[in-house]
Formats: sequence, structure tokens, C-alpha cells
Amino acid sequence: MEQISLLDEVDEKATIENVRSFFKSNHNRPSKFERLVAQAGTSTDDLKSSIWSDMPKSVSVENSQENKVFRRMEAQSQLQACLLSIKNIPLKYRRLFISYYVDNIYHDRQWTDVSTAHGYSRTEANEHMNKALLWFADAYVGEYDFHIYKKADKHTTNVGLA
Repeated sequence: MEQISLLDEVDEKATIENVRSFFKSNHNRPSKFERLVAQAGTSTDDLKSSIWSDMPKSVSVENSQENKVFRRMEAQSQLQACLLSIKNIPLKYRRLFISYYVDNIYHDRQWTDVSTAHGYSRTEANEHMNKALLWFADAYVGEYDFHIYKKADKHTTNVGLA
């Protein structure tokens, strides 16, 4: 794998789509974010809470349970990285992001409804959401790199997956 510099040029449009695909569900299938929340054994209500409890929980670690416990702990770690990244999005953009991707986890509100509720035109809301998605990609320090980088020959590459 090639080394990526912090100053390498990011393909913003591709990065926005990469982060969006992590949070967006398709055809009644849960998004990757929703699956991560479930695997972590928690709910999106934790994001709304002002206190994130990182107190250890008592877990049985018998031979047959060891892999399940490890997967749960890994999911909790990745979810914590997501929540921290969301909290690092500037408030102006974070409110819209949370309204659409976290509070709207059952997808009962359309994008137009969410943008109107925040007093934005669809175009203005799209611009704010794109900025929020880029902020998320920049702030995320978990297992993956959500950025899509431009190469010198104008081709793009993904260095980690979202």
C-alpha cells in the first residue's frame, strides 16, 4: 500500500460520496453506520446524550464467547470514533447531519423535510451537508480513511474503506 501524506489532494466529491455511502441505507438494508451501532450493542440515542459512558461492562469471556466479545469491543471502538468525529463537525453543519443520519435512522423523514425544518433551501442544505461529510472524513481517526485521494495522473484511489 502506498503511503499517503496529510497534504495529498483529496477528491472532495468522491470523499463526500464515500462518507455518504457509510451513513446512507439502500433498499431497506441498514447502512454501515446502523450496522456498526447494532454490533456495538448500543443505539443512536447515545449520540444525543451529553455523556458517553465508557465505563467497562461486565462481560463473560468464555472460549466460545471470545470472538463475539472481541467483535463487540471493536465495534464499540469504531462507533466511538464515529461519534467523536460527528461531535467535531462544526455545529452549523452538525445539526443537519445529525437530523438526517442519526435522528432519522428509521428514514421516516425525507431530505426535503429535514432541510426545510432547519430553514434551508434544498441547495443550501446540500452545501451544508457536503461540508459536514467532509468534516467527518477529516475528523475520523478510526480504522478506515474515508478520504478518496487524487493521484498525479487524475485517477482517484481509496486508501482504506468506508
